[in-house]
Amino acid sequence: DLHLSIRRQRQMCIRDRTVVVQIAETGQLKFNGKLVDIERLSARIESFLSENQTNSAVVIADPDATHEMVVKVIDEIKPFDQLTISIGK
Repeated sequence: DLHLSIRRQRQMCIRDRTVVVQIAETGQLKFNGKLVDIERLSARIESFLSENQTNSAVVIADPDATHEMVVKVIDEIKPFDQLTISIGK
């Protein structure tokens, strides 16, 4: 359906310009859909920002992810002053 296709393209465009970090129940991380270790997250964000203009970061945590991991991810994003951090579902 054309309407669905347009909506999906818009979502992809938004995601393409937004830092999105997903946290699985297991603690596994994805940065914009690709697996990443917590140790490499900052470097991935820095690389992304060098090629994309954005001021938005979204952290999407599984309800069973540990609070500790959520805090670690937020702490990795915080040094990038231009980013506003949001929590998504």
